[in-house]
Amino acid sequence: MIIMFVSDNWKHAIKSVQRDTVKTGMGGQFGNKGAVVLRVKLFETSFCFVCAHLSAGFSKSKERVDDFIQIHKKSFQQSKVGVQN
Repeated sequence: MIIMFVSDNWKHAIKSVQRDTVKTGMGGQFGNKGAVVLRVKLFETSFCFVCAHLSAGFSKSKERVDDFIQIHKKSFQQSKVGVQN
């Protein structure tokens, strides 16, 4: 889950709110691992927030890096095939 709170003073400046989910568990087929991603525009600056659930443990560092690369490639791609946006 990802939640963004915005002050009343700033809510007029928030535009283009988008969200996405990316599954990385079991070869991208299951949602036991993955991320929720929130993309917003504040004035003319874009921000992207990621909340990820990745593999635990010191020995899983390569898997975590690989999963984050997949999250980055697949976020906001409807086909989820990894075309950069």
